[in-house]
Amino acid sequence: MMDNHLVCMKWSSCFAASALALWVPGVVSCEKASLVMAKLVKPTKPAAPAEETAATPPTEQPVIKAAYRRDQVSDITPAAYPSFVAKSNALVLVDFYADWCGPCKMLGPVLAKAAEENPGVLYVGKVNVDQAGAFPGSLGVKGIPDVRIFKDGKEVDRFVGFPGESEVLRKIARHAKGIQPSPVAETPPTASVQAQAAPAVKPFSKGWLPPGMSRAGEPKTPPKP
Repeated sequence: MMDNHLVCMKWSSCFAASALALWVPGVVSCEKASLVMAKLVKPTKPAAPAEETAATPPTEQPVIKAAYRRDQVSDITPAAYPSFVAKSNALVLVDFYADWCGPCKMLGPVLAKAAEENPGVLYVGKVNVDQAGAFPGSLGVKGIPDVRIFKDGKEVDRFVGFPGESEVLRKIARHAKGIQPSPVAETPPTASVQAQAAPAVKPFSKGWLPPGMSRAGEPKTPPKP
């Protein structure tokens, strides 16, 4: 099973495996990469001066654009790991990765695409092994990418390496069956203060005077008792 995956077995020496995984079909681990490199590397003439050597552009990783809910793909810390994987009515996937790992870069966009296709069902947590200290090792992580899949708080599957886009999506679809999508958490609208209507003011009638007052030359109107 492992021989069919692209996987970085030793984090510190994964650069060679990442490069060969893109150039040589069938190279799937750092150990095999070392053997292949030993056969490929031959004595050569001294390198030409820098100004005479043409620069080779870096190999670009495949990119899959995806528009998923913001709460579906997130970085998680060791402290948040237990509560994250314990989500109910959800498929939770934890991806242990590193920025320099070629297979990890190939897997990342596929997980983002899966999140887009499973809104409210799939939640992806990313753990950078270079920033998580001894935590990955305490869970038995030895090669990356290392992916753990949880359903209703229980681990139902795991795989190491990048088995290919179709296989990753197939695993997710199989385990996602029966999960009802959770609604999008909406922010309650801000309460608006309604302007109070001003009390109606009736216009004065023509010739109106306050009680007890009269115009000059007119008898005073006695106030009503």
